[in-house]
Parts: sequence; structure tokens; C-alpha cells
Amino acid sequence: MQLSMATGIAHEFNNILAIIDGKIQMLMRENKGREKLLEELRLIRSSVKDGAEIVRRMNKFTKTKEDRDWFVTIH
Repeated sequence: MQLSMATGIAHEFNNILAIIDGKIQMLMRENKGREKLLEELRLIRSSVKDGAEIVRRMNKFTKTKEDRDWFVTIH
């Protein structure tokens, strides 16, 4: 139960990060030449990527044994 809850939270958090990252990319395209703003957006995007890495690690940590043991190779 706890593992599936952690996986669900990680998934939802990742969805939020994806939306933020997409909006940042749009703002960066719309504001080319405004270096101060772009610098701030890059900083925010870097933090989003850090958050996504945490989610990736959580998913790796909580990953349960895969279903591959259920399959049999047929020749």
C-alpha cells in the first residue's frame, strides 16, 4: 500500500513538473532577447529538472519486482 501511494504521489508530482516545464519553454521562446528574464527562467527550469530527478529516484526506489517472472519463453 505504501509503495503504491508513493508511486502515485511521484506520478502526480511529475505531472505538475511537466506543466511547469512546458510553460517555461513557451515563455523562453516568447521572450528571446530578454536575457535577465531568460536567466531567471533557466534557473526555474533547472529546479524543475532537479524535481523530476527526485521523482525518477523515488520511482526507482519504490519499484516492485516486475511481472517478467510470469512469462515463459516458448521456442
